[in-house]
Formats: sequence, C-alpha cells, structure tokens
Amino acid sequence: MKIKIKIFFIFFIVVFCLSQINAQASSVCKYPEASNRYLTSEYLTGKSIWELKIMRNEIFARHGYKFKSEEMRKYFDRQKWYEPKYEDVTSKLTEIENANITMIKQYEDNLQKSKPSPKISELIEKQKREVVFKTAWGSGSDELGRIIPEEASPEAPMSFVIDSSGNIFVLDQLNKRVQVYDKTGKHTKTIPIPAVTFSDIAIGESGNLFLLDRFVYKTVVLIDDKGNILKKVELIGNGITETGSVTEIYSREDGLWVTNENSMVRICDASGEQYKDRQIAPGKFSREDKYLIGTKVIGDITATVTRTTLIKSSIDTYTISSKKTYTIYFDIPILYITMVDTDKNGNIYLGVELLEESIDEGPPYSIENSHEIVVVLDSNGNEKQRVYMPVSSHAENVNRSHRVTPDGTNYQLVIEEKGATMWRYSP
Repeated sequence: MKIKIKIFFIFFIVVFCLSQINAQASSVCKYPEASNRYLTSEYLTGKSIWELKIMRNEIFARHGYKFKSEEMRKYFDRQKWYEPKYEDVTSKLTEIENANITMIKQYEDNLQKSKPSPKISELIEKQKREVVFKTAWGSGSDELGRIIPEEASPEAPMSFVIDSSGNIFVLDQLNKRVQVYDKTGKHTKTIPIPAVTFSDIAIGESGNLFLLDRFVYKTVVLIDDKGNILKKVELIGNGITETGSVTEIYSREDGLWVTNENSMVRICDASGEQYKDRQIAPGKFSREDKYLIGTKVIGDITATVTRTTLIKSSIDTYTISSKKTYTIYFDIPILYITMVDTDKNGNIYLGVELLEESIDEGPPYSIENSHEIVVVLDSNGNEKQRVYMPVSSHAENVNRSHRVTPDGTNYQLVIEEKGATMWRYSP
C-alpha cells in the first residue's frame, strides 16, 4: 500500500512539474505546443513562411541550440527565455518534436513552391489608391525625361516632393526642369533648373526649391519659382567629408538638413545661408520634433526601426531621453529600404522593396516575386497596417520614389515602359 502511495505521489509530482514547465513555456515561447503535442494540418494552414520558420526553430531553441543562422540567432537572442548552450541538440528532441519538425518543414517547402505573386497582386489591387497622373516619356511640355544608355544605369526622374497644398514637384533633371502638378494631377507649371546632375528636391521658404547635387558640383542649390539661382551651399564641411553617402535633403523651419549615412547634418538656414558650425543629429527628425528615427536591414528578411526620444533644451539643442528599437519581419528577402518617415500623429512609415529570386536554376536567376511594402507603426511601435505597392517595371536609377504627407497619405512614383504613374494611397 505504501509503495502504491509513493508511486502515485511521484507521478503527481512529475505531472505537476511538467504542467508548470509547459505553463512557463506558454508564457514566454510563441509556439510551445510544437513540443507538447502532435500538430495538425488545421493548425498549420494559413501561417506564413516566417511563422512556420519560427515555430520550427523554436523547438531547437527550447533545448538550448546555438543557432548558426544569423537570422535565427538574432531573433532568439532577443527572447528572454532563450539560453544558447549546445552545438547539437538532436539527441534531446522528443518523438513529438521530430514529427512536428518534419511536418512544419513540409508546409514551409510547400509555401515556397506556391509563389505568392498572385496573392500580392490581389493585395495591391485592394489598396485604397488612385492615379494622380500618368505621363509619357519625352521632352514635351507635360512629359518626363528618361534615358537608357548602353554602358550606364538607366535614369528617370530622381525625386519628387509635395507642398502643403498638395502640389507635386517632380524633379525632371534629364530635361533640366521641375514639372509641377496640382493635387488633381493637372500639369500647371515648369520650372527650369541649372543642370542635369540633381538627385533630390525640397521646398524651402516662400516656395523656393532646394536641389541636391552630390556627385558633380557637391552642392545644394536654392532656386526661385522662375529657376533663378539664389544660393549655393557646399556639402563638404563639418559632418560631411565625402558626398557619396549623402542621399536626401529635408527642409525644415530651422534650415536644410541632408542625410549622411545614419545621421543628418544641417548645412544652411531656411534662406540658404550656409552654416559654419553645423548641427549633427544621429537620425531623422520626426515631424513634431519629439524623436529621431533610423532604420537598417538585418539579415535577409528583417528590418529594424529605432526611435530615439528627444528633449529640446534650447532652440538648437536636444538631449536624448530614451531609445527603442522595433523589429519588422517579411516573408521574402529585402532588396533595400525605400523610405522611413513620420506623419503629424507620430506614426512611423517604413518602406521596403522585396525581391525573391528562383533558386531552382543557375545564374542569372529569374525573379519569382517583387513588390514594395510600406509598414505603418504607431507611436508605440505597434504595427497598424501594411500598404502593398507595385514595383517599377524597369531598373531606372530613382533616388526617392515615395513620400508621406503630414496626414499619412502615401505617394509613389512608378516607372513603367511607356511613362510614369503617380499613385496616391489613402491613410
């Protein structure tokens, strides 16, 4: 009788401990059931490739596996429960776990084979968007310039900007002009510019335009609405030693800022008067000046957005009070980041172009899937929305193809065979 009681007591303790371990795993792991029970088709159906990949690798992580994949290592290093201990955990896997690993991998492979392109095209069509204008290639009064040289990169309009009234200023540098369209898409004005070497545009005070030339003259030029040059500002100076990493310009009340790798440098005031003592910010200012934002790609399918909160201690002085990093995952590899911006409500907009190539054949690899996504995060870093967009059908060298207005409207310039299309996506 005592033996039976003892056995029952031991069994109770074991069951209790297992339940506590499972309860703990449930509170910290995303998919603890992958180690506790045989998974079903109903459970796996509908999950993305990324979700399946995390679910499968979480089984290994629970046993303390040291991941060799940079993507998985960085993901699980951020999980508080993860303790990397072993190079090989094969002997630690249970029968249930081995069966689930095999089944999950099959679903991953099936999803890889069933290409998502048709689904993506449907998502693009479902977006709340409208064509603002379409224009042909050429040098006509309402056309835009495009060139496809034999031994250089193709080039199309490099950038555009939108004013507070909704007018769109397209940098048509190949035709040495800026084409202006009103918010309905009607071409209203042409502003001549002094060279074909500009790559970005910003609107200054009184409607004057800043133009970035980072390679030839290495200056920012300020022109009026007739094309007359008002100021020339040198890029080289404090914070900028070479101009190859200067990509964008931003006009603010406190002056003109240029991006330089992961920082911004204020090179002149709003009227184009050059600063000798330049202010440098470790990121891009949000619209309400409350924080800086930065972004980078980690591995193949992961991007991060860093939000650094600021305290303004004087007109030109800020101190950093806190920093938060948000991680965004995608189902296919990131080609590059197209945009990071904010709206007046503090929402963050991260634009990326995604590209998946076929691995079933040798190089040159064919493109299986390509599209753009703008991920919208709220002020706390929670994902609110994904806006799916088409990609340009040709590999023209375009510096900035996206803009976000203060109310959260997305604009996208898409390069096509016969001309350019300006899309407007409602928030």
